Amino acid sequence: MLPLHSRETTRYAARVSRYTIVALAVMIVFPILAFAETTEPRDDSREAEYTVPQSSGTPAVALSMQASTPTTAPTVTPSPTATPPTATSRPPTATPDPLAGLTIIGRGPAAFYDPNYDRGGWDAIIRTHIRFGQTDSTTFAWSSQGYYCVHPDYHLGNILTLQNPRTGVMIRCTVADVVDAGDEALWRSRWKVEMSYAAFTALALNRDENIVTVWVVKS
Repeated sequence: MLPLHSRETTRYAARVSRYTIVALAVMIVFPILAFAETTEPRDDSREAEYTVPQSSGTPAVALSMQASTPTTAPTVTPSPTATPPTATSRPPTATPDPLAGLTIIGRGPAAFYDPNYDRGGWDAIIRTHIRFGQTDSTTFAWSSQGYYCVHPDYHLGNILTLQNPRTGVMIRCTVADVVDAGDEALWRSRWKVEMSYAAFTALALNRDENIVTVWVVKS
């Protein structure tokens, strides 16, 4: 039989041994468990929800765009070719006929007043006829160019159209004087019209053959 102190020592040693074993077990097991947690297998199924599989050399963005792009190009129906509007051809504007509404009353030589009458003489003649009541100053067709004429068949203020038949030049003159009754027969035998010198030169009758065509508005 062991002495008392030997039994106590043995029990103490046994307790120490149990504690030591537990401590060693803890030190061994816990690192193993921790290592097992860190080496837990990966759940690839979850990552597959967020990862786009990539083929070699093709970016993921390109694959995403390829997946969203239809493989067959849409058929584009060409629009019908628009027919340009056809320009509406307009008939050429007709040049007004200066002789429209006129009737010819004679063709032949013309007489002219002295050129000095163009420097105020015609105005004096016209005002004399106005003063004697033979024409009206408010309706008389004054000519700014000084184109005045005389014809026994037409009254003061009437308008005649004169034309050089060789050149086609035409002017309008205002009847501004009268032929004396005693001179009318001679006048008719020699002239077709009598005019101011300004009108005579405007028709170039002073440089050309003295032939004039006389027109009047149809009555």
